[in-house]
Amino acid sequence: MLNQIRSLYKHRPLLLVLLVAVLLRLCAVIFSQGYAMHDDHFLVVEAPQSWLDGYDYDNWKPENNDGVPTGHNLFYPGLQYSVLSLCSALGIDAPQSKMMVVRLLHALLSLLMVFAAYKITEKIASAKEAFVVGIIMAALWVMPFLSVRNLIEFVCIAPIIWASWLVVKRGLDSIPVALMTGFLCGIGMGIRFQLVFFIGGWGLALLFSKKWRSAILYGLAAVTAFFLTQMGDLFWWDKPFTEIMAYVDYNIIHATTYFDRPWYQYILTILGVLVPPVGLFLLFGFFKTWKKHLILFLPAFCFLAFHSYFPNKQERFIIPILPYIIILGTVGFLQFKEGSKFWAKRKGLWKGLVAFALVINTLALGLLTFSYTKKSRVETMTFLYHQEDFRNYILDYSHKGDYVLPPQFYSGKWGVYYYLTSKYDHEFFLYTVYPQIEGTEHVPNYVLFYEADRLEERKADFVSHFGEMEYVTTIMPGNFDRLLHWLNPRNRNEQVEIYKILRYQN
Repeated sequence: MLNQIRSLYKHRPLLLVLLVAVLLRLCAVIFSQGYAMHDDHFLVVEAPQSWLDGYDYDNWKPENNDGVPTGHNLFYPGLQYSVLSLCSALGIDAPQSKMMVVRLLHALLSLLMVFAAYKITEKIASAKEAFVVGIIMAALWVMPFLSVRNLIEFVCIAPIIWASWLVVKRGLDSIPVALMTGFLCGIGMGIRFQLVFFIGGWGLALLFSKKWRSAILYGLAAVTAFFLTQMGDLFWWDKPFTEIMAYVDYNIIHATTYFDRPWYQYILTILGVLVPPVGLFLLFGFFKTWKKHLILFLPAFCFLAFHSYFPNKQERFIIPILPYIIILGTVGFLQFKEGSKFWAKRKGLWKGLVAFALVINTLALGLLTFSYTKKSRVETMTFLYHQEDFRNYILDYSHKGDYVLPPQFYSGKWGVYYYLTSKYDHEFFLYTVYPQIEGTEHVPNYVLFYEADRLEERKADFVSHFGEMEYVTTIMPGNFDRLLHWLNPRNRNEQVEIYKILRYQN
């Protein structure tokens, strides 16, 4: 095996990189189930599946929200709708099976990113730097995990990195390349609107180079492609760009509502994601290449500059430029290191730092690639999906003032579910809600007790108000969720006890 690996490294390094990427992504497809955060499930899986089932779970459609656009980009959810529709047409109906297909397709898409990053680096540097970039893209601790997530910040990388490969390979002086590059960038912007700053960076690079014809063609192609990605608005709102304008307005109004962090936040994020101290080396190398590789540097820098300036900073927002930090950072730092007297005299230090980073990366890679995130939430809904008598449910969060959205996609049912909190308590449900649904199919026949806090007291309280119930099963959180809770108790660590409601008291 080792001899085969050495042979591949020597004669076919790109194949070795792709084999590593495929292996890790297949592991993620199989084991990295669930979802990471709200946006990579509720906005791009729940919404399209509900449309497919004749429902509009979040009221995006004009007829369900008083004709007020919600500011949700319809392009990527529309692509997901197509995939989910195809699954149904092929007889793949179980939610978990559908998500296996979705993860596999996203993993395949990420392989294109690995390939393009390798080829770009090989073109601007050498096979040595290209192999390093390829391995980082394939096996950086977070990459396989992100590769199977429905995260627009990661998915949008595919069109722009292929556009970058075209530019590096053939140059923007060619009319076909200018048009194709602009078109791919427009598609990327249709997935993630903030790429407008990345695309603008390329436009500036063309203008600085006085390539007027290429700049015009590039811009026209980008606008055309972006317009095509917004065609969904024509069907819902009878005019394009309705949702995207609402999205821009919302983000301007709520610029400081969620996270108002300092300008250097993303610098720290990049340093951490790229594994200390390698992240520091790559960031140094990235800025060192600005003049030599301006056509790659300027778009990424414009994107970073805008997000560093904008107050709302969430870690995932900076994901689209990670491949560019990796590519230019590797090229810039390794070329600097080869001519550095400091590093020439400290080969032992270099090997030690690399070994340290490899150990940290390997541990994190193994943990994340095989982690089932939000397991208890997903498995609870999956359990209900397989119950023939499943009708509806109550979420019991009566020990606190809020509740967590259940991923209804996995339950296979849409509609109104019910919840108990300290504000909307048992009496509110029994005397305000229940009389309106009594005798209908909406009456819950399962109750889900989330979290272990005051659990016995809550169960006794439920029985005293509602009537008889029967224990069914307990869904435990995944190991990764437990670890996050241990690191920071603010992260939820939810076990769920499921009971069947046998009868309601008169």
